[in-house]
Amino acid sequence: MLLFHRAFFFFLAAGLSLSLAACGGGGGGAAPTPMAQTPAPPPPPTVNYDTAEYRNQPALDQIGAISAYERGAQGDGVIVSVIDTGIDEDHPEFSGRIHPQSADLLIAGVVPPGDVRAGGPDLNDYDDHGTPVASIIGAARNGTGIHGVAPETTLLIYRVDDDSMDEESLLGNAIGEAVIRSGNLGAGVVNMSFGTDEPLARPQFANDFTYLKSKDVVTVIAAGNDSDADPDQSALGALDVAGDSAVIIAGSVDSLNIISAF
Repeated sequence: MLLFHRAFFFFLAAGLSLSLAACGGGGGGAAPTPMAQTPAPPPPPTVNYDTAEYRNQPALDQIGAISAYERGAQGDGVIVSVIDTGIDEDHPEFSGRIHPQSADLLIAGVVPPGDVRAGGPDLNDYDDHGTPVASIIGAARNGTGIHGVAPETTLLIYRVDDDSMDEESLLGNAIGEAVIRSGNLGAGVVNMSFGTDEPLARPQFANDFTYLKSKDVVTVIAAGNDSDADPDQSALGALDVAGDSAVIIAGSVDSLNIISAF
């Protein structure tokens, strides 16, 4: 078992698409017959992304999210795996966008028998950590409250906390299983808003990052909540991945870009 702290983060993925048009012509001895002109399609409607909902989440402006939205990058077609403490399944911000293969991984066959959750699998977030993390990532753009960085993304939720009195305890076996499932199900991003300095953390997470990189997955992991000069050992595993690690180590600042008090 590994013990982890939890942290919040935000990320941005942007994409561009380019379209090319070509025209050709020909000539001949006779004057060409005039052809009916097809009217040009009307320009697409201008979307105002700078809304009250956008402003209620200061991080979006800090990372320049609108420039990505204007290029069509809002998470549509992208699966983001959130390995955390579950999610509020009934929250309207996530309606229709929780992946059907989301799972509580404190189940027999994934963790030792003594760690199996009493009462059976339960995806709901009782610690109120996984739900806020999921909202930062993918709360809907619906005119209410805030919206996430990628408001159209599909959220693949893996609950891995042990539901004990120790709210900072997450289980390493369940995290490893979540990593494998994320890669196999085609996640584009895996988010881990937690970390640890336990002795085996660095090589264990380096293996996880290497696997996810092989599946073309970007991993985001918390730097840590300690204000230390270096990130946690779990995050430092990114340095041990051959070549580019495909890992973002995320710290935290407040709305004034000052390092967060926690």
